[in-house]
Amino acid sequence: MLASVVVWIYRNRKGGSMENWIIIAAFILILGAFLYEGCCSYIARRKVKHRAITAPACVEEEQSLHLKNSLKAMEQCSTESERISMGVYCAREANLRKSLEDFTKIVSVCVNINYHLGGSVTDQGHKNTTLLHECIKDGAYDFAKVLIEHGADPSIGVSRSWELTEYEAKHATPLHSAVQDERIELVQLLLDAGADHSAVDGNGYTPLCVAVRNDKIAIARALLEGGANPNQVHDTVKCPLLCANSAAMAKLLVSKGADVNMVMGNGYPLLSMLIYDGKAAIARYIFKEYRLRFDLRDKDGQWLDRHPLIVAYRFNEYDLFKELVEFSYPNQLGAWGGIQETTVEFDSYEYTRVLLKRMVRLGLSVDSALLYCAKSRRMQEMLVQFGVDPTIKSPEYGKKTPDEYMVHVNRKTVWRDLIERAPSIVAEHQRKLLAEAVGLEDEPAPLKRRM
Repeated sequence: MLASVVVWIYRNRKGGSMENWIIIAAFILILGAFLYEGCCSYIARRKVKHRAITAPACVEEEQSLHLKNSLKAMEQCSTESERISMGVYCAREANLRKSLEDFTKIVSVCVNINYHLGGSVTDQGHKNTTLLHECIKDGAYDFAKVLIEHGADPSIGVSRSWELTEYEAKHATPLHSAVQDERIELVQLLLDAGADHSAVDGNGYTPLCVAVRNDKIAIARALLEGGANPNQVHDTVKCPLLCANSAAMAKLLVSKGADVNMVMGNGYPLLSMLIYDGKAAIARYIFKEYRLRFDLRDKDGQWLDRHPLIVAYRFNEYDLFKELVEFSYPNQLGAWGGIQETTVEFDSYEYTRVLLKRMVRLGLSVDSALLYCAKSRRMQEMLVQFGVDPTIKSPEYGKKTPDEYMVHVNRKTVWRDLIERAPSIVAEHQRKLLAEAVGLEDEPAPLKRRM
């Protein structure tokens, strides 16, 4: 194409018109544009190729320069404390640059890699942590492994030189940090290195308690298999089983030796504390699965209001209360007397009924003095149905009958003629029991016809 254009120009060189010269100029411009684009493309490709060849050397040279400067800075320190501080500072910088090679070389010549950073090159204002804390926080497994291989203490805690931040309180040891951040590979690394799994954080929780509270089954299992004690109690009431938030976690802990009959430092049994902490579902699961391990017959009232039965009543956990009654003394003593007296006093009809049924099954007689505590007619009638004597004259109540006592205290919400009503109450109750036994139901009342 180019040759044909040149020939055409040669033939029309004499007497060429203006149109011919315009065509020639346009052709020259187009040709120049093509040549320019080709040159630019060629230069760009050469630059990319050059960078690809020289970049690794530049990076390596830059890293080498960082390392040389770090080692030189450490050598120029006049005191050992300065060398320690500078070494840790340089190692942390290498860690932040993600240069494992520089980090390893610096750590190998550090005098003390367990030195607390004091806020140097850390983020979030962590002044009480060590290199190992920071590497665990960053999830830098290889860097943490280098530190441990060079003698870093896997159990080292945060210092108290500065006021602890909320983060430092929860990440008191490297193991706490690994558990909080749910990094099981780092948990295993620290356990293999001999990390103390019984250490507590600023809130009084062991690493196992932290894993249990976060419901991390795999991490909790790793800690238990690494030797963590499922029965360790700290600050009176902080123990793994009390931290459980799921049946699966409770099952794991019990399978690894957690004691369901444990008594806390405040005197409360484990079941009571679970109910107290609003974990009645966990308490029900534990009691249902391991009920044969429990003996809650505290006849001497040593637990008083700490007894699970009393606590279940106080927190209105009716379903759990019914189950606990079967394994407890039916008139368990509390701080204000027996549980039966308490439920009658507060007119807790359903709770009282559960207790009375348990008394009947055990062949025990119901204390007729409970009638003096009744606050409703329904409660009076139920007590009579279960065999109390409305003609009793208790010395504790001025040798008055319950009817006389109700008149004396002017209690208007109860029957005051219970002695006369008792026979019909008992007869009606027996009729209902007989009807239930033979499967009869009361006939519905006939509907009135409209006139």
